[in-house]
Amino acid sequence: MAAICICSLLQLILILKIEEEKLKSSKQLKPGDIATFKKPHPCGSNQWLLFKIGMEMELKCIKCGRKIILKRKEFERRYKPKLE
Repeated sequence: MAAICICSLLQLILILKIEEEKLKSSKQLKPGDIATFKKPHPCGSNQWLLFKIGMEMELKCIKCGRKIILKRKEFERRYKPKLE
């Protein structure tokens, strides 16, 4: 019984660390920064200028100027953080 609890606890800690890393990558962003997405926009660019950061992220495509609003969860899924 104790081994099961310890195993579950270790899994929970691992999940929390992964989620913390995801949040840390977007928390460093501020309006005016350029975010790079994993997949390109139909115009060919994968770089976006950040206008508003909160529960929803407002972005503008660098190449064609298209503006979009994404929920934070969707932004986190598409965002490709820079490796430092």
